[in-house]
Amino acid sequence: MNIAGAVILYNPDSTVVDNIGSYVAFVSKLYVIDNSEKPLPGIKEMLSLFPQVVYHAYYENQGTAQRLNEAANLAIKDGYSFLLTMDQDSSFNPGVFENYLAKTERWLEKNNDAGVFAVNFQPDFVPSVEQPQLVLSTITSGSIISLTVFQKIGGFDENFFLDLVDADYCYRVHAAGFTTVLFSDIILNHTIGQFVIGRSLKNFRKSKRRIHPFVRIYYLVRNSFYLLDKNYVNKQIRKEIYHCLGLLKNNLLYNNTGQVLKYMAKGYKDYKKGKMGKLEL
Repeated sequence: MNIAGAVILYNPDSTVVDNIGSYVAFVSKLYVIDNSEKPLPGIKEMLSLFPQVVYHAYYENQGTAQRLNEAANLAIKDGYSFLLTMDQDSSFNPGVFENYLAKTERWLEKNNDAGVFAVNFQPDFVPSVEQPQLVLSTITSGSIISLTVFQKIGGFDENFFLDLVDADYCYRVHAAGFTTVLFSDIILNHTIGQFVIGRSLKNFRKSKRRIHPFVRIYYLVRNSFYLLDKNYVNKQIRKEIYHCLGLLKNNLLYNNTGQVLKYMAKGYKDYKKGKMGKLEL
């Protein structure tokens, strides 16, 4: 399979090297694009262990979408047909990525409609089945994107900067007549947000509740409303976006409510002003 990879870094720790090591041997080239203002000391030397790695440091954070576009365009220039996109904290267990590639190749032998291939990043909630499934959206990490489709739909929307970049991309893939194919039995080691123990208001039982950093709350609110204005949005997509906004409820209940409301309000105000890109406080 003619595939390169990309991972976007932002203030990583040294575990990123082990994470990269779980998949780098199976891509011909890995573009490591560092968004950190101050890169991790020694990161370039640590990554030199992998001959596939091409390291780019920019010493400023320009967001996820712009860096993904840069990586995809580098891969196109270098003659690749597909791009694996990874987060710095994501990895595969031994043998999993090889199976992922095999399933992808089998799909491509019989179909030419795939814009994105996806993996199971939350196995506690998504059942693992052997049969591929068509889904509306997925996250960037662990996805393999067709660079032909990338060019047809115009790449990632850089207005987002961070959060829902992946959802918008998948929605546009779908609107252009292509598919997102989920292999739910391919498990990605990945963490979304952080967890706290909270008590249910319905039955008063304690359980894990996912909360987000305040900056991510800002982007989730602003970008959700920006998404809702797009001309491809149908009833199904609207429902998914509202579900995303509904997940912020845990932050109101189990996070610093005052700060959560502050960042939610700023996100909505900036959306109304048409102020996209990086958050300015």
